[in-house]
Amino acid sequence: MVIEFGQPEYEEEAERPRRRWFVWGLAVTGFLLAAGFLCQCRWLPTQINSDAMYPTLKRGEYVIVDDHVGRPYQVGDVVMLREPETGKLSPKRIMAVAGQTVEWRDGVLKIDGAEWSQIVPEGGELDADLQEYAPGMKRGHQRVVVPIGHVFVMGDYWGSSYDSFDYGPVELTAIQGVIRRVFWPIEHRREIH
Repeated sequence: MVIEFGQPEYEEEAERPRRRWFVWGLAVTGFLLAAGFLCQCRWLPTQINSDAMYPTLKRGEYVIVDDHVGRPYQVGDVVMLREPETGKLSPKRIMAVAGQTVEWRDGVLKIDGAEWSQIVPEGGELDADLQEYAPGMKRGHQRVVVPIGHVFVMGDYWGSSYDSFDYGPVELTAIQGVIRRVFWPIEHRREIH
């Protein structure tokens, strides 16, 4: 048997480096594909820092914001947006879309003539702390027709909400995405509708 120096004694040993590079190549390719997929989905974790969406969202909860909705925004969507005047991220509910009329008179909200009532938790009362924090609205009488390319947004807790009654209808470009679910704290996990 003649052994040449520099050549592996067995063919299997020569294949090991190739296999190793192949496995590494597959791992890197898989990682890049997964990273690309996650970048396309763009689920953004965000903390709630106000009581404006109480009881739907509570201060301190963390939510998932989906910025690829795949459909036009609709009345009832809970969205994260940049407030026009401050640029702060803020959760709000879309109450009206382009062409709809929103009216506030004597504590009554009407959208296209139909009355809406504030969302309250089971039991029918708001937290005493929140009532003290924001003891009610002083909006006067307002009537707005939502222009094209805009939505009218409000917080679910009207007395604590800085919203379209304060800064007007919001451009669609200010919306960062739809809030899909609360993920933290764990005991608060739930879908948002």
